Amino acid sequence: MPIQNVVDFIIYVAPGFLASVIYYAAYPVKQRTAFTQLAQSVVGGAIIVSLIRWLDTHYLGNLLHSSLPGTPDIRFMIAILLGGVIAGYLAVFQLSARSGLARRFRRLSWLSSFPDSIWQFVNRPNVGDWAVVYLNDGAIYLGWITRYRFDPDSQDQDFLLANAKRVNDRLKTMYPVDGIGVYLNTRDVTRIEFIRPSDGEGNRRKKKPAA
Repeated sequence: MPIQNVVDFIIYVAPGFLASVIYYAAYPVKQRTAFTQLAQSVVGGAIIVSLIRWLDTHYLGNLLHSSLPGTPDIRFMIAILLGGVIAGYLAVFQLSARSGLARRFRRLSWLSSFPDSIWQFVNRPNVGDWAVVYLNDGAIYLGWITRYRFDPDSQDQDFLLANAKRVNDRLKTMYPVDGIGVYLNTRDVTRIEFIRPSDGEGNRRKKKPAA
């Protein structure tokens, strides 16, 4: 394959690949096939490169030299890579905005293209409920899920229960956990109940983003 064809291929794939990486880092999905990843990168990259070339021709006075034959100008390369990054963050922003509007206003529910997983939904930052975690060995813990991992390819997810205490079946404190919290994995959990905090305790909750 001629070198120029390889360069052209990379030009069209790179921005789409960057956009895809940024988007799926924010909204994980099950492992995609190599063909799907390549197809998304090529289609996305072609759109980004075409848009940059159009902007360069009509508004930038060929400042990026996007029409030059042969090896692309360094300015054009930087522009398409930056375009991929911007496209990725724009994709994240638009989906986040649509999902936020759909949750806030019932009439706009059609804006949400697909629902978050239940695990992500119950751990969203604006939830102030306590989590009562029932384990396979009969132990019960009460606390806040402050950190969690969501891996669509894994059946089990780990999470940290902070401000935690071991409680009995009446939710009476047996002893507090005075360290960072209780590290747990969903494979050891039979169920999780969410209850409203009392005495303003929910106002002290500080959620951290998913890992």
